[in-house]
Amino acid sequence: MTVQHFAELKYRLQTASSHAGVMRYFFKYFGDRPEFIQKSEPHHDELLEKVLMITLQFTLGQPNPTLIEPRFMRVPSEKMVHGGFQLPDGGVGSFFYFEDIDLGLVGVSGGSLGPQLVTARFKVKMVSR
Repeated sequence: MTVQHFAELKYRLQTASSHAGVMRYFFKYFGDRPEFIQKSEPHHDELLEKVLMITLQFTLGQPNPTLIEPRFMRVPSEKMVHGGFQLPDGGVGSFFYFEDIDLGLVGVSGGSLGPQLVTARFKVKMVSR
């Protein structure tokens, strides 16, 4: 995982027509790699958590999805927040979000979804009126 991988992930997030392909790139070059985890620190962001919940409501078609053991981490040098969670039905999810471009991606699979990967891009910041 290099600075170029962060730049490529950000580029793909902004331009790719296949969200699943972007998520695969994330897992290939970041995922649970020790060097990525070492660059990360625990993070709490209420607004991001709320936006993630709303995104999952629409993505999963559930009015109040429950996240089990959600984990939020931040890579300060890259202005990136990432993490994962479990769902009550056995599904698992991962997400990443770049603060500087206000764009993120969440992916969920397993549980009632089976092997299907459901993804959605999201933004956190509100546009002023």
